[in-house]
Amino acid sequence: MKLCPNCHAPVHRSSTRGLAEKLAKVLTSYRPHRCRQCGWRGLLAKEGYAVHRGVRWTVLKELAFLILITTVALYITRYVFSPPNASKNYKPPAAVTPETAVTPPAK
Repeated sequence: MKLCPNCHAPVHRSSTRGLAEKLAKVLTSYRPHRCRQCGWRGLLAKEGYAVHRGVRWTVLKELAFLILITTVALYITRYVFSPPNASKNYKPPAAVTPETAVTPPAK
């Protein structure tokens, strides 16, 4: 039985709220818990799982993979939604020379 870190009363499993908790539930052995006595709510390790170096290494590998997939998705999205031939039509601004410079009107 899990105990509350604040008041040491028994805690029960709670539903995930928000993207961060859902990702933590999928990627780690942590699950959301709530204390009925003091109202504490947070993540505790799932029963039967030891939080050790191997679990941390697995989480780091999964996080690196998630960052890689997100980067690739953003890169692909950039080119899918950019206007066609946007880079081919680009012309750098012409250099201003004395012949092309605009002179102010005389007073």
